[in-house]
Amino acid sequence: MESGTLLILIVVWFILAAVVGSMGSDRKIGFGPIFALSLLATPIIAALVALGSERKLKDSELDQDSQRRFNEATQRAKQKRHDEAIVILHEVLSLKPNYAAAHFNLACNYSRLSKKDEAFNSLAAAVKCGYANFQKIQSDPDLAFLRSQPEFSQFAASGYRETPKSSSADETINKLERLAALKSQGVLTDQEFIEQKARILKGN
Repeated sequence: MESGTLLILIVVWFILAAVVGSMGSDRKIGFGPIFALSLLATPIIAALVALGSERKLKDSELDQDSQRRFNEATQRAKQKRHDEAIVILHEVLSLKPNYAAAHFNLACNYSRLSKKDEAFNSLAAAVKCGYANFQKIQSDPDLAFLRSQPEFSQFAASGYRETPKSSSADETINKLERLAALKSQGVLTDQEFIEQKARILKGN
């Protein structure tokens, strides 16, 4: 066999191995092992091994258990049990941190609870992870509270990526609301509540 023909066969073999190796890219076995197997054995065997390997989940996909939990969070939200939905969605995101739909649903639940900072952050995270249904952001009833905030127009102008910074007035209100919640839960006495409230109002 002439050297030129042999060189062509080697090049074709490498190209074929690379093509078959790409079959392993979206499988758990990966590109490298399939590419090597194609070179050392045959591309046909390597292709069969690749097809037999479990497919990797994309960031936009969930495993069966996470999908079940995500659906459960959706049902809790429909029942207006938003605190419970938020807990479940955080569980889902602990496993799939780049799952855009979970970030978006978090924003909706936080908005329903009038927690604007958390809602802004979650919506920005959704867009960062690939959420692109901007029409839904502008029309979803769950985000009505968020859209009513004066910072929303600036947030939208940034492509829903730059979260607004809370003003000192907003921070004061948030602190007072948390303080009132602690008092209603019995964590603070009346005297402690009065003292802490005075400190907040003084800016300490």
